[in-house]
Amino acid sequence: MSSTNRVAHLSLAQIITVALAAALLLGLAVNASAGTGVLDSVKEFFGMAAVEAASGNLAPEPAPLVAAGTCDLGNNIEVEATGGVNAAYATLTAAFAAISAGTHTGTITIDVCGNTNEGAGAALLNASGSGSASYTSITMSPVGGAARTISGATTPVQLQAIDFRVTTIALDIVRVRYQAGKLEPYASAGPALFKVKVTNRGNGELTTTAGRDDAWGYKAGAGLSWFVSKSAALFAEYRFTHVHSEVVLQGTITGAGVPTRFDLDSHHAVAGASFRF
Repeated sequence: MSSTNRVAHLSLAQIITVALAAALLLGLAVNASAGTGVLDSVKEFFGMAAVEAASGNLAPEPAPLVAAGTCDLGNNIEVEATGGVNAAYATLTAAFAAISAGTHTGTITIDVCGNTNEGAGAALLNASGSGSASYTSITMSPVGGAARTISGATTPVQLQAIDFRVTTIALDIVRVRYQAGKLEPYASAGPALFKVKVTNRGNGELTTTAGRDDAWGYKAGAGLSWFVSKSAALFAEYRFTHVHSEVVLQGTITGAGVPTRFDLDSHHAVAGASFRF
């Protein structure tokens, strides 16, 4: 009797499949002993875990860039800032409100891309450091190659308290008098130095730092004396002084000087007694 031995021949694809299955079973066994789940083991075997880790480290796509001096946000007033966000508004009032609320901070550029109607309200901008407002500078200009109009209903502006303190030093350079019996009319004139101090008390747009000015003006006067004796007289006199002064106060928004110009006239009626020795 004779016997025949048969050997099974496996194809290359079958060999690879068997090897992969064995490797997978071995990996599952090892990870199971380490406390790793089946799904994680499968991901690790096929390289999916590495792909997920890499995708989790990808940087987010940057937001579209906007540039100061161009109209690219689609509204009348565009606000670009180095802090906070960039945004567009229908009115300047709304843009100022956002800046005052701290939405835009740092160096701020306001592009006026269209005409606005502010209505009857007031476009109020808080000074930096007041409330949530925080900025180093604000620049506003029309953009788009055309003139822009910001309009609204006009409302009266009421100036709050401002203190003026004036010290006058006057000299009589010219003095003319004429004696007719007991009566002596006279007139005088000369230069006057005015030391002016102006302090804001109730206007939020100005600081309370006092402004000062030394200005030259003039003094003039006329009077009448009545002698009750050779060395004593009663008199009544009118005196007038005038000066033009310009005092610079400081603005709270930009810190720029705000000139305060005024003409000051004073009128005095004086009566008394005089004695000559």
